[in-house]
Amino acid sequence: MTEVSNRNFEVRLARLLPWLRILRAVGLSIAPKKLFLAVLGMLALNAGWEVLGRAFSPEALPAPTHWLGVASSPAALRGPTITSMFQGALWDLSEPIRKVFQPFFWVFAPRADLKGILGALLGSVWAVCVWGIVGGAIARVTMVQLAQGERIGMGTALRFAFRKWLPLAFAPLCPFLAVALFVIPSALFGLLFRIPGDLAQSIAQGLLIFPILAGLVISIILLGLAAGWPLIVTSVAAEGEDGFDALSRSYAYVFQRPLYYAFDMGFAWMLGLVGLVFVLFFQQLLLHLVQWSLSFTVPPEQIATLFAQPQPVSLDPFGIARESSSPPFWLSFVNAMVHGWIYSYFWSAASLIYLHIRQEVDGTSWREVALPTAPVVRAAPSRLQETDESKPAEQTQSES
Repeated sequence: MTEVSNRNFEVRLARLLPWLRILRAVGLSIAPKKLFLAVLGMLALNAGWEVLGRAFSPEALPAPTHWLGVASSPAALRGPTITSMFQGALWDLSEPIRKVFQPFFWVFAPRADLKGILGALLGSVWAVCVWGIVGGAIARVTMVQLAQGERIGMGTALRFAFRKWLPLAFAPLCPFLAVALFVIPSALFGLLFRIPGDLAQSIAQGLLIFPILAGLVISIILLGLAAGWPLIVTSVAAEGEDGFDALSRSYAYVFQRPLYYAFDMGFAWMLGLVGLVFVLFFQQLLLHLVQWSLSFTVPPEQIATLFAQPQPVSLDPFGIARESSSPPFWLSFVNAMVHGWIYSYFWSAASLIYLHIRQEVDGTSWREVALPTAPVVRAAPSRLQETDESKPAEQTQSES
């Protein structure tokens, strides 16, 4: 009786405060399959940026994250103090967004370095493709678990993401076609300022309102895309729809419920801050206990080698920081899983936020997720059934 009343209380509380379901994001994000998917995405992103950084301008792309050698958070290197962990976690939680949009700042910077712009553009496309597919796989695992209470494997999630690679990877890039429709006329308009004479300059300055209006439209498009990019990926993961529907749905949700969306993101950010501090504290506790247990028999100099966290000490000709030595594999594995939690939490929280906003806008239930329909297997009729079905209708009626 008590369990039934508690369950009814939880249901009523979830109906009154549906955003409380976002609390589940921390628990959902620690699934090993999601952590492995996140690490896979980081490996793919770093590998692609490493190649692009050598082929194009290295300043146009962020340096690859050295999470294999050094824990990503500065807090993990400063010691297991709560204050330092909060300081590092506050910055680290924004990494899934920063890593995707940082190259775009170079693309839209007012400079004439076409090689750098091309490298940054390719790096941006690569980041969107990698995290569209990997993020879609993580979101798919979350969606199915929330809808059915069942867990799908990492291979199943990746197969779904690769089947939907076109909307996941390229739907977020479609708004840039609309941006180009406004940028190209504005760039051609700038040719008026190259015409000599005061009259031409006066006409160009008088018509400057048109590039300003174009800039206003571009700003709205890019702001909606920046805010709604996670919703595009989670929409495909939940609905299994094409890119146009996911793109239009994300813009509609962002602009129709901006306060709901901002509140959900702020709540998820604070919740993730607490979760990341706990993860970093658990990492420090694990490493400390391993080091303490080995200290009884292992010489101190060998312990220092086993737990060495090499710092970047130099820059190569491409501007990429290089480490003094490679860390042990097991330490790299621990650091990678801790770093992967940030991305796992990001996409788990984004999935829950999408379901909340969808319920507010469309009234769709949280548990309504598009699932693959299994083929209906009909049992072969028995010989008795075949005999009965083969009888003429008149004979059947006479027998009755």
